[in-house]
This record gives sequence, structure tokens and C-alpha cells, in this order.
Amino acid sequence: MKSDYEVLIRQNEYETNEKVSRAARIILYFELVIAMLCWLKIFDISESIVIGAIAATLVPLLLPVLMVEVLHIEKAWVKYILIASLAAVTGIYYIFLTFQVVLLFILPTIVAALYLEKNVLYFCYGSTVAAILLSHLITGFWLMQPLIEPFTGLKAIMLYGALPRLMEYFCCAVIIQILVSHCRKYIGNIYPSSGEAKADLPQAVKGNTADINLPEMKTEEGVKLEAIITAETKKNEREGRTALPFKAELNKREEAEESSLQSMTDREIEICRLLALGYTNAHIAKQLFLSGGTVKNYVSAIYEKTGIKDRTALALMLNRYFNKYDSGHIGT
Repeated sequence: MKSDYEVLIRQNEYETNEKVSRAARIILYFELVIAMLCWLKIFDISESIVIGAIAATLVPLLLPVLMVEVLHIEKAWVKYILIASLAAVTGIYYIFLTFQVVLLFILPTIVAALYLEKNVLYFCYGSTVAAILLSHLITGFWLMQPLIEPFTGLKAIMLYGALPRLMEYFCCAVIIQILVSHCRKYIGNIYPSSGEAKADLPQAVKGNTADINLPEMKTEEGVKLEAIITAETKKNEREGRTALPFKAELNKREEAEESSLQSMTDREIEICRLLALGYTNAHIAKQLFLSGGTVKNYVSAIYEKTGIKDRTALALMLNRYFNKYDSGHIGT
């Protein structure tokens, strides 16, 4: 059984993988544009440097496209390969273009932040630091543009080039880490990973809470919530209040959702199951051996039948539904 939080993170991972793949293609296009500008003599960069940079970054830029858009690999380790590829690209750019592209060292970390996973960020920090150190080390022995590089010699490049840039990177990384932690906390407060019972608690304590089952929470927060529920229950019993209006509205909404799902075809139910797992259209097409256009049409039909137009909201609703019912209850 998957919580709403886990569904959100998984869906975000698949969608971010696709965004990284598209970003890699865009970088390739920019390389071609820069090559064209150099050929037109608008940029004064040696032809050998431009061709060398494009050739050296071709593999790490095409790797995300191959893994995500061609092979449709859905494993958890894919995101680490994508981040490592971007870090390698930034290091290669520095070797060929030195300080002109130093700003790009932050790019992999910005992309890693989109995953909202601490392990991905930590991996990115290590990859980027390695890229900065190795690229500066290489330029200490093999400097492509000595006329524009302010520092020459291994000691000067590492001391006055690599070290300050590492400090600047760490500063940016701390800020990004704070932002990601804030986003994770915000999402976790809305969709706690402990399940639906905790998520529904704030609404439930306003009504009759006698029939609410608390999840096993041994934390300080769990103790406080239990105390609130106990107090609210006694208060409601004294005042004769119930949660019937709230429950009636909730039941009405659930019945409408279940009715819309039960009217779907078997193929639509298959797609709903994959949507609940956070799959993108490309992943669904591969899984069910359908074209991308066919999947898009099915998803549009599901939007129409459920009345939900937001993909994330639809995935959360489907996740709750499939957690509640087994396959024998679906589509009957």
C-alpha cells in the first residue's frame, strides 16, 4: 500500500527524468547554435575547441535521451546516471572554455533539486565537486585557452581558481538544500507518508472522533494529536455534535469517484493503475505496447469520466481507490 506522499515523489521522479532528457537535447541544440555563431565569426573561439567540446559532451548528453526516451528505463538508479552525466558535461565544458562557463557548475544541482530527494542531492554534491576539481586539475596540465585564462600553472589554477569556485558552489548548495528541505516538509505536511488517517485528522477532530483509528505514531506529534482527539471527543459528546454532515459529503464524493471508475473499460482501468503508480504517458505506452497518441487519448477520456483535470490529483485519487479495493471490485 502506497501513501499519497510516495505517489507524489514517484510521479515527480518519472516526470523529472523526462525533463532532464529534454534538457540534454536542448543543450545539444545550443552547442550547434554556438558552433554556427563561431563559423559566422560572431564568436571568436577556435574551431578545434568548439568541435572538441561538442564531441566530448556527445555521449553524456545523449545518454539521458537513450535511457529515458528510447529505452524507457524506469529504475531508481536512472536519476543518478542523469545527474552524473550533467556533472560530467559541466566539467568538460570548463576544460575547453575555462572561466567562460564557470556558472554552469550549479546546473546539475538545480536539476537534482527537482527530485526532492536528499540522497540525489548528496550524490550531486559529490559529483559536482569531483567535476570542479578534475576539470581544474586537467587545465593545470592542458590549458586550451591560455590567452584568456587569468591563472596558469597547476598551483595557481587550483588555489585561485578551483578553491574559490568550490566555496561559491558550497554556498549555493546550502541554499538549495534549505529550499528542498522546505518543499519536502511542506508536501509531507499535506500528504504525510504515514497514510490517510493522519491526513484526515485535522478535519476529523472537528466532528465526532469516536470511530477514528489513529495510526501508530510514537512521536511527540502523535501524542499531541491523540490528546486533541480525546479532548474533542469529550467536548462533542457534551454538546451533542456529530460529524455526520462531513461524513456524508465525504461519502458522496467517494461514491462519485467509484462510480466513474466502475464505468471505465478494461483498458482504461489498466491505464488508471499505471497512473496511480505515477507513470508518465511514455512509460504507460511502453508498458501496454501502445503508441503515445493512443495513451494520450485514453488519459483524456479518463479526465473526462472522473471530472479531474489535474494529473497529480488524479493519481492520488486512483492510488486511494486501488488501495481500498482489490482487482475483483474494479470495473464491475
